[in-house]
Amino acid sequence: MKKIFKISLITLGSSILLLILIGMFITGNKDIAQRKVKEAKEQADPEWIAVQEEAKIRESAHKYFGISEGKNSGMRSFQYVDYELTFDYRFYPLGLFKYETELGSSLATDIKLMYKKHPKIKNIIIRVASPFRDTYGKTTWKVLGSFEFSRSLNNRINWNDFNSGDLLKVAENVKGF
Repeated sequence: MKKIFKISLITLGSSILLLILIGMFITGNKDIAQRKVKEAKEQADPEWIAVQEEAKIRESAHKYFGISEGKNSGMRSFQYVDYELTFDYRFYPLGLFKYETELGSSLATDIKLMYKKHPKIKNIIIRVASPFRDTYGKTTWKVLGSFEFSRSLNNRINWNDFNSGDLLKVAENVKGF
């Protein structure tokens, strides 16, 4: 009886191992097949590639710059065309430092991360608006300015020693503020 039980355990163990190996082989082939389908789609449809790329960039932009909700600073609109990212940014200044210094401190790291994560982005254009209250307490948003930040500018900055409050001093095509 012990011998039969021992043989049954060995047979059972071998069968389980065989099933695991078959499962790994099937899964591996499934991954390869999925990769081949994706490659075929990418080669056949450049529009599909562009849509996928824009979705990834949008996801990163939302992650880094945030979405303006309530009294949080963040993006309001988003456009990515010809490797250029353009968006409106609602900024709630704290009022502790100069407006430009607070804005630069708020955006510098996010700009750096976007360029690091997405090597195809060539230019980032940001239009900045801030809230203003009238004498009746009604809040309106006014665009105070805009600026551009190119990849070549990003590459020239020593981010380890850069004072993020100086962002608008080095930015390109600064208008307003």
